[in-house]
Amino acid sequence: MSTFRQLITRIALAAARRAGIRVARVVVRPLEGSPQPAAPDAIRCRLVKEAELRLWSFDPALQLNEAQLRSAFERGDVCVGAFDRWRLVGYEWLGFRATPHAAGLWVQFRPSDCYMYKTFVHPAYRGLGIAGLLNAAGNEIAARHQRERVICFIDLKNTASWQAAKRSGSFTAGYVGYIACFGRAIAFRTAGASRQGFRFSALS
Repeated sequence: MSTFRQLITRIALAAARRAGIRVARVVVRPLEGSPQPAAPDAIRCRLVKEAELRLWSFDPALQLNEAQLRSAFERGDVCVGAFDRWRLVGYEWLGFRATPHAAGLWVQFRPSDCYMYKTFVHPAYRGLGIAGLLNAAGNEIAARHQRERVICFIDLKNTASWQAAKRSGSFTAGYVGYIACFGRAIAFRTAGASRQGFRFSALS
């Protein structure tokens, strides 16, 4: 994309957000055939239980909210963490049923899919390929839960996450979004998102 087109796109997205319009790409990640991630040898990924994750909520850089943690684990979501020896330096959440998003909307997807949300890497550890390690670990967990693939959405302005997703073998399958106005959210999706069984819904 040319510099001019990038500028126009950024202006359009900024205007849309001010108007209460949110648009995101639907991203599909196959469980097999993804490139092998490269990251520091000291980094290891594993499942993190609720009690352990709460201990890390004291670190504001990790953006962990205790109420959200409790809600996620009650739904049966799982969290895979990336550790530099003993220190939590990143995490990725995986959901297996309808998951709350924002503006009263829920994310709904096929029962055969695993929904990935909030892949996060500590600011001091970004650029090291840790997101790729988390994605690979997420694929293994999805396979253990007998899911066929991992699916998620990425805000159109979040180019860093999209680039990381592409490096993990993901591709864009469609687009979803919503218009927030007068205290309500009106969801929409493209035909591609519909074919993937992915949508925002006001009902869980």
